Amino acid sequence: MKRDNSYAKSSGDDKGIVSKEEDDTTTEGLLVVPTNLTKKRAPSPVPLFANPIPQTWTHHTRQVSDESTNSAGGGGGASTRARAAAEQIIQDEEQDSANWWVDVQTPQVPLYYPLASSSCFVENEVASTVSSRISQCLVQRSIAAVYNGAVADATTLDGTSFYIRLFRGSSSNTTTPSSVGGIVVELQHRTGSPLTFHKICHIIFEAAKGKPYAGLLDHTKAPPLDKTKTNIQQEQLLLSLEKAYELLEKDRIDANRLGMEMLSLLTSPDQTNAEFVAETIILGRDILGSSIYERIFDLLQHSQQMDDDDDDDDRRDEVDILRPLAIQVLRNSLLVLARRTDMREVIQGLLLPEWLVDNLIPVLLQELEHNMETDPNGAFLVVESLSALLDLSDRASDRAEEQDALPILERAQEFGVHYHASLGQASNVAANTLRSYMNCKTEKD
Repeated sequence: MKRDNSYAKSSGDDKGIVSKEEDDTTTEGLLVVPTNLTKKRAPSPVPLFANPIPQTWTHHTRQVSDESTNSAGGGGGASTRARAAAEQIIQDEEQDSANWWVDVQTPQVPLYYPLASSSCFVENEVASTVSSRISQCLVQRSIAAVYNGAVADATTLDGTSFYIRLFRGSSSNTTTPSSVGGIVVELQHRTGSPLTFHKICHIIFEAAKGKPYAGLLDHTKAPPLDKTKTNIQQEQLLLSLEKAYELLEKDRIDANRLGMEMLSLLTSPDQTNAEFVAETIILGRDILGSSIYERIFDLLQHSQQMDDDDDDDDRRDEVDILRPLAIQVLRNSLLVLARRTDMREVIQGLLLPEWLVDNLIPVLLQELEHNMETDPNGAFLVVESLSALLDLSDRASDRAEEQDALPILERAQEFGVHYHASLGQASNVAANTLRSYMNCKTEKD
């Protein structure tokens, strides 16, 4: 199923159907699928910066409330009207600042509808408050989401996707019956890691109840690199790379995907032997490494060349499925190389592959500029790839300056602050790195 990937505020009535599907992670076997979450290829992204998040709305509304109460002269009716006016101002500004705002027309839990075990009840709260809390949590946890009425379609950085659905009800709909009213929050796992899903469930439930939760992810932690690789370890890694490349060369998308996932695991910064694999792919020290990075670059380049009128469905499916994994492999490899303090001198002294700087920088910038709003998870990986390249090579910084990368990074930072915290943080680092290089270059001239 494909869906509309515009990150505008939710609007319209929520309509959905209940269909049975098999899910290894739940025992209910029911999946709520909104009928209007089908993906459409829009000719251009929806603008999102018309209503930036106000940073001082709480202080402003509190001041309005105090002034209104004082001007009421202590009268009971006037004081009540003043408080109501202040509450309305708070509600209006809170609605403007929230990515997800569900009004009072939240649907009730359908009769005989079995809620998933991954659900919770929030007492004495309205849907607008709960949805605002959840959307802020998703931003801080860098979880991309598409909002449609009382339903959110969310995807984590590791590709785990799930639905979030809000119902009006009472705790009688849950395991602890009571007459207290509130909001039922249900999460339904779709694809990806069950372990990630259950961790996210706990965090979102805490956020929905207004309790403290783990905030921004730290992507900088990594184990120390293992510099004591033996010949046996290198032989095993080369065999794994050969197997991954064989899968990439097959004419089946499922085999290609498995090959890319193998490369993603081999180059993960969490792996102690990732340095050898990253050097093989990025620096192209043998035919195998050169063939792999040519395959990665081909996927990135074709994703930019394809347009909405392209009738090659097989090629489109290949690009849609493999492109995010190719970006992941590229980002992992560059981050591993950037962690080495001596790699900058090594790279500067080598004859770099031409695509690494001259061709890769423009492709990455186009990928970021065109897809930051429709795929913030992928945009985050692209920015981290750019940041690693800027750290590794002055030639990459010169190329980024020629391509006017700074305004693009600033736009990504602004978007990330409101919708994807990790993207905003990574874009800020990359923009500062490029800005510092440009200032030093100006001073030298």
